[in-house]
Amino acid sequence: MHRGTRLSAMALLTSLGAMGAQAASFDCRQAKTPLERAICGAPALSRLDEQLAQSYQRALGALSPSGAAALKSSQRAWLRYLPRVCSPGQPAGAEGCLIKEWESRLLALNQAGLKLGSRVLNRLDDYSTLPAPPNDHDGSAPGMVSHHVARLAIDAPRTPAEQRWNLDQKSTDPPPVPSDSFGDETTDIDVSIELGCASERLLSQETTSYQYVHGTAHGQWAVAASTSMLEADLRPLNAADLFVSGADWQRKLPTMFWRSFRTRADAPSDAQAQAELRGVISAVATDPSRWLITPAGLRINFSAYEGSSYTGTPGPITVSWAELKPLLIDGTPPRCDFSALRPG
Repeated sequence: MHRGTRLSAMALLTSLGAMGAQAASFDCRQAKTPLERAICGAPALSRLDEQLAQSYQRALGALSPSGAAALKSSQRAWLRYLPRVCSPGQPAGAEGCLIKEWESRLLALNQAGLKLGSRVLNRLDDYSTLPAPPNDHDGSAPGMVSHHVARLAIDAPRTPAEQRWNLDQKSTDPPPVPSDSFGDETTDIDVSIELGCASERLLSQETTSYQYVHGTAHGQWAVAASTSMLEADLRPLNAADLFVSGADWQRKLPTMFWRSFRTRADAPSDAQAQAELRGVISAVATDPSRWLITPAGLRINFSAYEGSSYTGTPGPITVSWAELKPLLIDGTPPRCDFSALRPG
């Protein structure tokens, strides 16, 4: 970032009323705090910051006044959260932490203000931190307990079905931790959302809920996918929306997913582990509530310990639309106007 360049995140702080008047003209020559110096010294952050500001303004312009107010509240929470979790003492350093947080926030903002036919989608994130107990330097932000919970919402819902859909999205949030006891908790929580395909006809999403109890060997995660058909009643997708009746997809789909998985580097070579994983994959493969519709194909994913062990849990498995073509209605995959999947 060039000296004298205005930092759009700092300008956002001012526009949200979170800092004093001078923040909108933040000059890197005047950088004083470790966070400010880290931002000013990182060209990669400068590029991400510009993209984030553009995405934020685009989303605000697409939302209703109430939706824009909700997004501003979410942005305020993120801007308060950022310096608390990205201190110079982070294992990856402040710069590495900031890049990770900027990329995550950019992905979230890219899901806000999406126009899906007559509806507009919003993405709302709650961020909070409190100091961890004394001598607790574990977790994603040493010295802190961090909570992040994301959810989608239809902006300015007009019908009972849209209101119910929004309530259903909120009901997937983990139980809130009371503010007066949060400081005694030692569990980091991260609830993130990936969008598979979104269009006027459907919205496919996958929610990953990750929890890490400080001091334990590893975290736990649970994965849930859902695809909504964006009709008047906003009903869940069923197999008849994708597959030809009588195409024997129930028998063929597990084999396709297994074939896609078994050639990967993370596929086990042990015969017993293979048999266990094939059973797990077969059970998930035919369940529409586990399908994520993506531009590349139909994807399934797994929660911790759904494999033969914690380390044996398989990663996401995708069967391409080209392979699925004989089973699809009219041989055509669902239209995908927008997707926001994590890189890799």
